[in-house]
Amino acid sequence: MWALWKAKDQIKVPSPALADAVLASWPTGKEVDPVVGAWHAAGLVANAVVTWRLQRAAPFFAKILTMSGSGDERAWAAMALGGAGDRAYLPVLRRVAADDGYAQARALAYNGIMYTLGPDSLGDLRLAAKDAAPQVRAHAVVDSYSMLELGRLEPRWPPPSNALIADVRTFLAEMQRDPARQVSDNAKSMLAMIARQRQ
Repeated sequence: MWALWKAKDQIKVPSPALADAVLASWPTGKEVDPVVGAWHAAGLVANAVVTWRLQRAAPFFAKILTMSGSGDERAWAAMALGGAGDRAYLPVLRRVAADDGYAQARALAYNGIMYTLGPDSLGDLRLAAKDAAPQVRAHAVVDSYSMLELGRLEPRWPPPSNALIADVRTFLAEMQRDPARQVSDNAKSMLAMIARQRQ
């Protein structure tokens, strides 16, 4: 678990052997340790895939999304699939985001779309903002800020345009009126973060 936690921060470009070892650490249902927390290892693997933008891992996670009966596993697989950055799998992520019965899987599918599309994901995040589950809407609010990469030391995308930042601010202002406190509080926090970054 320590190696999974640290590898993505210590190594910029993994060797094929290291990438394979990280993917091999993906847990199966019977390997989940209740003391560590359900699917904790899966979350660490997903974060490594996002950091390394490990495109060759995309088929592995797409298969999990289509076959797994575990909502938690689908959630982490959706995040990892988006983090891999292969646009060919956008239809898979959008299907999970729209139709999965597990709210966290929908939330992290939208998160994966954000990782795949970057600044072009705001339209998808606006769809997430209409989801019935507050946690999906709350994630979408944070993702709308994250896609701007304001202050990020090693951005994936070109700097956001003033027009895009204005669109995100408009979106966040709308989400401040969400009836769920978690969503409205997130929107206020993200607006404040944009204001600090733009000073």
